[in-house]
Amino acid sequence: MEYRLPPTATKTRTHTSPQVNRKIDFKTKSNISRYINAEEDQIAKRIDSLDREWDTERVLETNFAALITLSTILGFAVTKLPPAKAGGFETD
Repeated sequence: MEYRLPPTATKTRTHTSPQVNRKIDFKTKSNISRYINAEEDQIAKRIDSLDREWDTERVLETNFAALITLSTILGFAVTKLPPAKAGGFETD
């Protein structure tokens, strides 16, 4: 039997409370209603705003990943004990 992960959107909805899902659905429908007849420049401004928001999120995620990587490297570089002793598995 082959196991496949559910699509992210489905997985997220499944693990989110129904109340929060209803709020998200309402907000999505509200935004669609607002922008369906909007002027092109208003839509362009909204898209620019979303692009900046997503760019900020990507920068934060990248910085966090770099920090974790650097911390791991420094942890190995600074530790003067052999790996077995550092891990508490000394067998003397």
